[in-house]
Amino acid sequence: MPVNLFKSNNKILNIPLFIYGLLLWMHSFISPQPPNAPLITDFFYEPIFLFSQNNMFLSSVFAFCLLFIQAIVLNNLVINYQILERNSFIPAFTYLTCMSLFPEYTNLNNVLIFNTFIILSCSILFKIYNKEDAFIEIFNLSLLVSVASLFFSPGVLILIFLWLSLAILNVLKLREWFISSMGFLIPILFVWFYFFWNNIDMTSIYYNIKLFSFTWMENVSVKNYSFFSLILFILLVLFSISKYLSESRGRVIMQRKFAAVFNWLFVFFIIVLLGTNNVIPNSLIISIPTAIFIASFSINEKNQWKANMPFYLLFLIFCFNHFISPTL
Repeated sequence: MPVNLFKSNNKILNIPLFIYGLLLWMHSFISPQPPNAPLITDFFYEPIFLFSQNNMFLSSVFAFCLLFIQAIVLNNLVINYQILERNSFIPAFTYLTCMSLFPEYTNLNNVLIFNTFIILSCSILFKIYNKEDAFIEIFNLSLLVSVASLFFSPGVLILIFLWLSLAILNVLKLREWFISSMGFLIPILFVWFYFFWNNIDMTSIYYNIKLFSFTWMENVSVKNYSFFSLILFILLVLFSISKYLSESRGRVIMQRKFAAVFNWLFVFFIIVLLGTNNVIPNSLIISIPTAIFIASFSINEKNQWKANMPFYLLFLIFCFNHFISPTL
């Protein structure tokens, strides 16, 4: 059972976790999937997309390595800042599973790269709690969020989450908020200057921005079987959130604040998700807070069957998307 295997914090568990990830991605290594085409506003992702198109096997290999590193970094983040009551490898295990659910995203896609910057941003964000004059950290944090949005443009809305998180962590000085805005604007101004210097017409870019056009609703039908797996995934996440909220109420103030940050991260990820035109695979952007919610439930649940139940459902979704849905 996953909870029994990964419930400790022994570093040796990196090995079975790596092997488990290889098993999840084995089908992708044998039959690599082409990446989804980027939006016209995903400026930094376009060269990576072209590389992935021409080197699909290498794209899958690089993507898996990046995903495994993300899982380890996220797990260390949870341990270092005591996000959960017990240290274990379950957050890494959960994140690795969630990010492998959809076969079309088992490559070097923009959501995977976007999540890299978000995990690094959360690490910096928690460092500035109760820290005086955290100007450099706030600048770097905003810079990371801005660069992330240039790989996955709907993620630009995460800037609002960043400001809300600063307020939650009592970073309320006007100067620090100004620094945050400057850090966010610098990469975007760099891109604008590049277009201006090379006389690139930005009119087509402006008219092709389709955030919150809800074009994804046109693809939702009873014949789109992946949509039902997405519904099951969302229900599982909502169930885990309810447990996570009830368990975080009795913890110390710092841990409650960090829990609030992950709660709002999930909310803003849902808003970002609704602004995309490919909701089903893009739902993987919620994998970061989802890994925390599900891990919290499994760690605190006394009944072993119930503790493992979320992972059974995740395996069911994985098998359906990878092996059953393509044949329907």
